[in-house]
Amino acid sequence: MNYWDQVYKNKKHLSAWPWSGLISLVHQFGHKIINKKKNRVLELGFGAGANIPFFLSQKSNYYGIDASPHIVKKVKKTYKNLSKNIICADFKDSFFDQKNFDLIFDRAAICHNNMENILKTTDIIYKKLRKNGIFIGVDWFSTRCSDFNKNKKNYQYFKKGDFKNIGGVYFSNKIDMNNFFKKFKIIYLEENIKNKFDKNKKNTLSSWSIVVAKN
Repeated sequence: MNYWDQVYKNKKHLSAWPWSGLISLVHQFGHKIINKKKNRVLELGFGAGANIPFFLSQKSNYYGIDASPHIVKKVKKTYKNLSKNIICADFKDSFFDQKNFDLIFDRAAICHNNMENILKTTDIIYKKLRKNGIFIGVDWFSTRCSDFNKNKKNYQYFKKGDFKNIGGVYFSNKIDMNNFFKKFKIIYLEENIKNKFDKNKKNTLSSWSIVVAKN
C-alpha cells in the first residue's frame, strides 16, 4: 500500500516552507557545494516540494524522487521547468541512472523503511555521490521517541498518534546510524529530543540529524 500517496490525496503533510534544520546543515556543511557552478542536488522523498525554492534560489540543478504519483504530478505542475528532473519512483530501487550528485538529502523519508531497505538506500547513495559529495539526513526518528517504547520494535506501524497511517517507521539508535553510514565519513551526528506536554502528559519526539561525506 502506498501510504504517502493517500496522505497527500487527503491534503495532509503538505509542508510549504523549507525545513530550517535541513537548510541550516546545508549552509554549515554544504555551502561550497551549493556555491559551485552547475552543482547537482538530489532530494529523496520531496513531498509537496517545500525545499525546492531554496535550492532554486541557490541556482542548484535540483532533482527529486518521490513514490507518490499524486504529489509528483502536483509538484511537476508547480515547477514545470523541473519536469524532467522529478520522477515518481521508490528511491530504494531506482535513482537517475546517468546522473551523479554533489549533494543528496532527505528529511524523514528514508527512515520510513525497514533496516534492509535503509541499508540498500544508503548503499545506492554512496554509489551516486560524486567524490567528496555529501549526504544530509534530517529527522530520522530515534529510539527515544515515546511511540518506540510502546512496543520497543525498531520498525513499527501505527494507527494512532504522531505516526498514524503514514506507513512503517524505523526508530534508530546511535549504533544503527553508524551502521547505516559505515561506508561514509561521518561529519556530524546529533540527536534532537523534544518533549511535548498535553494536559501534563509528556510525549517525547526524538530524531537524528546526520551529515556524511564520500571520500
